[in-house]
Amino acid sequence: MKFYPGKVIKIPESFFPRVSDFFQNVFKEIQSKKVTIIGLGSLGSTIAYQLVKTGINCLELYDYDTLQPENISRHIGHISQLGQYKTDVMKDVLKEINPQAIITSHSINPFSGDYYEQFIQDIKRSDLTIVTTANLESELLTNNLITSFRIPTLFCWCSGEADYGEIFIHLPRDGACYECFLIKKEKGELYNPSKKEEDPRWRIPGREPYNNPGIPGISIDIDFLGLFVSRLALQVLMRDSKHFSEYYPELKGNYYYWDNREQEEDTVMSFGPFSQPIERVDTCSTCSESGRRLVTPIKKERDELNRLIKKALNREVE
Repeated sequence: MKFYPGKVIKIPESFFPRVSDFFQNVFKEIQSKKVTIIGLGSLGSTIAYQLVKTGINCLELYDYDTLQPENISRHIGHISQLGQYKTDVMKDVLKEINPQAIITSHSINPFSGDYYEQFIQDIKRSDLTIVTTANLESELLTNNLITSFRIPTLFCWCSGEADYGEIFIHLPRDGACYECFLIKKEKGELYNPSKKEEDPRWRIPGREPYNNPGIPGISIDIDFLGLFVSRLALQVLMRDSKHFSEYYPELKGNYYYWDNREQEEDTVMSFGPFSQPIERVDTCSTCSESGRRLVTPIKKERDELNRLIKKALNREVE
């Protein structure tokens, strides 16, 4: 057995000395922020990990999936945590970084049953929401919710082979919502890489979500996107801080496309991101009164969500 010299540390001061000593005002602002992350897969877990290392002190984590053996090669979780809910996995990991961080794990589907109201309150109290579900229904339901409460949100996902990904930033007071983004995309007005036909050799019986090949190094490619999302999240959170703007540039766009594969016309491997501004669409039903829906989620769930949003808004007025 090896013995190491003891050392007295202060939590969390000893963990962030290079940050807090030189940028105390910025760091205090960062620590005061609350972030809700929906989806704790390989991308969401990387983002949560980086945000806590940045100094974010309060996280609400939503995911009802468990950590499985096929996740280990690309997830922050470890073998000893197999079978646990991903939210609980990440809570344990993040507490190892900052024991004083307030991490709340919700191993539920927030869009079903009796969980709506708690989910609404968590979103309402957040400074930022990050959605990594890559599920259209949950994305649209969240978009409806965060638009009502004017909560800045990042919608992000990467392809099955992690060779490209997309990030849309919804700043409610400044313009386009996620549905506007989808309308633009449907019309072919965004850069949208051609998707490859699924190769039948990669089909895994009983594991439909994992039909894409787990190519060597895929975790590295996922982390590239996760790191970029984390940086954008920090810039969105601190965009109104006069202290933060002295060190970081302001956001130039609300849509980013990440590409990390060599294209035919490239002389070197291209690493994104590429940025494109998305403007509000007059026909959008979420942020425009005259609009109509491009894609309608399950009507019953959407009506219930709208009812609870109105209830929460009325409570706020009272």
